[in-house]
Amino acid sequence: MEYKDTQNKTISLFGICQGFELLHVLVANSTDALDKFKSRGVTSKMIFNPVFRNSSVMYKDFSDEDKSTLESTEVLAQFHNLGTGFKQYEAFPALKDFFKVTGLGKDTDGKIYFNSVEANDYPIFAVQFHPEKVSYTDVDMAGVPDSIEAVRVSQQFGNFFGAQSRLSTVRAKQSNLKKYDYVDTFRKTPLSNNGTWVYYFNKTMTDNHHQSKETIFQ
Repeated sequence: MEYKDTQNKTISLFGICQGFELLHVLVANSTDALDKFKSRGVTSKMIFNPVFRNSSVMYKDFSDEDKSTLESTEVLAQFHNLGTGFKQYEAFPALKDFFKVTGLGKDTDGKIYFNSVEANDYPIFAVQFHPEKVSYTDVDMAGVPDSIEAVRVSQQFGNFFGAQSRLSTVRAKQSNLKKYDYVDTFRKTPLSNNGTWVYYFNKTMTDNHHQSKETIFQ
């Protein structure tokens, strides 16, 4: 798998939760790369792979305090019923060839799943948890920690994602950039009483008709 366009420009990828699962399905070329886990709506700690605790690209800028927090405190938001683990990596050697496993987690039954990985030869990273939920879920929700420590660690993952994005050599064409005045901050509204939310990303067009276009991501 190689992520380059026709001009040999590299694109970094960062998969979260289902993105983590999708990357494993693609590398293994099989949905059997996934297993069932009971880890939805719960917080968890990180079990670092000692081999990569201090050499991982993803965690290289995390302080010793941040790493200790990840190991000792439930600061990760878990919302998954599927995942991957040792059994799948043994069944699909392509997974072991492609990824290094940097962290593990345990579901509510104590079953071990892989919590974070990074590709050996490409700027591809993935986590099974949701770092974004900690900072951007503004209601009390089971499985979303709201401690200062959790927010600090969440921001570190955001910093890493932003840094990787800036390393990418792919840039939007000027013709596309001119279509929009700005992309303002998202707003969030409840869709129903079952905890489902809708995120609105507003884009103001600057074409001849000056039309406003709203895209909904759920």
